[in-house]
Amino acid sequence: MKEANELERIIWIHNTIKTGSLSKEDYLFKFGGKKERSFYRDLTKLQNYFHAPVQKMKGKYVYTDKTFELPQMLVSQKELAALFSALSIVKRYKDTPIYSVTKRIVQKLADDSILNELFGYNIGNLNKKEIALDWDIFNRIAEAIINNKTIIIDYHSLNSRERSERKVDPYHLYTYEEEIYLAAYCHKNKEIRDFNLNRIYSIKETNETFSSNFDRKKYFSKKNWGIIKSQKIEKVRLKIKSSEVEWVIEDFPNRFKKVSDESEWSEYEIETSLSDEFVNWIIFIGENIVVVEPKYLKTKILEKMKKILKNYKIDIL
Repeated sequence: MKEANELERIIWIHNTIKTGSLSKEDYLFKFGGKKERSFYRDLTKLQNYFHAPVQKMKGKYVYTDKTFELPQMLVSQKELAALFSALSIVKRYKDTPIYSVTKRIVQKLADDSILNELFGYNIGNLNKKEIALDWDIFNRIAEAIINNKTIIIDYHSLNSRERSERKVDPYHLYTYEEEIYLAAYCHKNKEIRDFNLNRIYSIKETNETFSSNFDRKKYFSKKNWGIIKSQKIEKVRLKIKSSEVEWVIEDFPNRFKKVSDESEWSEYEIETSLSDEFVNWIIFIGENIVVVEPKYLKTKILEKMKKILKNYKIDIL
């Protein structure tokens, strides 16, 4: 049986609530008992994207407004996602220099790739919450990108814990985990770096221009794990509990290559950067995953766990 896509699941949730109420168990029975995270994700999207009046009462989900209906649109899932992104963008840019550009994009929604090309490979994340951002800075950076103009940013780095001026050639704006970032060539570090726009305090324009062969698709390679792109890509071998594989790799199933399959554990390979974000993901999965290789990744995990454990004490009665 073909697995239901996100839009089909959301429509099923809506119809179920409309005819009475919905429990988490109803969803898991319908779509598989190991998709608990998908249930909450779908329910959140029903509320945020469609403004559904969902409320939990006595362990079940109901509509506070019984007359609520989903919009009747004969569009594909991609077109629907593009529509939500576009409407959000146009609303934010009203009375700004690029409002007319975004308005024209909405009129070309039949080709949703236009949005990705102009605003970022995962611009849909903008819909997840109201983003607190200095949109004047955003617009000035966008203009510098269009005109290939070098800029100087007053930036606060989390790594160095310092605030300093950085001369950069801005290449691309994109979103990651509900934050907006600038991919730019940093003249100080002599490489492309990612700058969080919420940590840019001011911008100075320069008279300098630049040319680049920035390859957006290559830069956002799926082999990277998290925001840091400059780290070395390495092969990692993992063991995942066979009974938990589905939810462990649910968000990125195509990145894991199965090596062997045993009754209790399944072995997988993945090529990725061994960033702190990857280490944190391993720790989050907990007892359901074990690193086989490389050895020094095990060491990184153990060191992180020791630091965590130091913050806890168990009082023996």
